[in-house]
Amino acid sequence: MIPRILSVTADTEEPFVVRLCNAANDDSEKDAILIGKGENSALYSCHLGLFEIAGLESEELDGDVVLVKPSVGRAERLIRAKSDHNSLLVTERCDQLCVMCSQPPKKTHADRFSALTEASLLAPRDCVIGITGGEPTLYKDQLLRMLERVISVRPDLSFQVLSNGQHFDQADVLRLRNPIYRRVQWGIPLYASTANLHDEIVGKVGAFNRLQ
Repeated sequence: MIPRILSVTADTEEPFVVRLCNAANDDSEKDAILIGKGENSALYSCHLGLFEIAGLESEELDGDVVLVKPSVGRAERLIRAKSDHNSLLVTERCDQLCVMCSQPPKKTHADRFSALTEASLLAPRDCVIGITGGEPTLYKDQLLRMLERVISVRPDLSFQVLSNGQHFDQADVLRLRNPIYRRVQWGIPLYASTANLHDEIVGKVGAFNRLQ
């Protein structure tokens, strides 16, 4: 299993997003530069001070974008530079309950859009980033603002969004015609050719007709 959550100790209690670099390669203030390493650990310097990540060698972390949460002693690998398959979880809430779902929805939501926007802006060039949940479009405006912000700054990036498609309406049509959305693919599953069966699978009456 690929380690996604690692242990961290830091000089600050403030959560932050940085890109881990074994050597300085540009002037981004969001880069954390490797200044020391031990067995299965790496010491970095960034704009907020020093922090140490334990659990992987620095060579495996080079180029990764992480969300560091010093108060709970953890660093979350949001984007792995050496992977072609990176997905960002924007929420664990969902308005469907699919029979095959391996991640039952939660009632609570932690707003991570600011951190996910920062992480996307630090992604490797030409990266394809997945967006998933829960149901991302429960927070449609925040999601669209994130996509627009990132792609306007990083037009080399593209996104694939997994959604149940239930929350778009006619008012969104003009917005989604913006050329920025040529860099976004929407994956909206239809599980059956009849309304009754699809609705039964997703646990929501009217879901099939909403997609027509």
